[in-house]
Amino acid sequence: MSWGRTTAHLAQHLGSGWDPDVVVAQTNGGVAVTRNDLVGRSVVRMAELGPGRSLTLQAPTIVGS
Repeated sequence: MSWGRTTAHLAQHLGSGWDPDVVVAQTNGGVAVTRNDLVGRSVVRMAELGPGRSLTLQAPTIVGS
């Protein structure tokens, strides 16, 4: 799904225990994410509700011409 408000909205509406042992991974190509940003907080919250774990795949996108 896309990031931003959609991710935050989903995180607000997931119930506790929605998917035990889930891994929620942010894979949008960014190089840094903290818990202080909307998407970072949402990814962590989804994993906490799972309950599971969250991770960030820091993989910038490189595109040739």
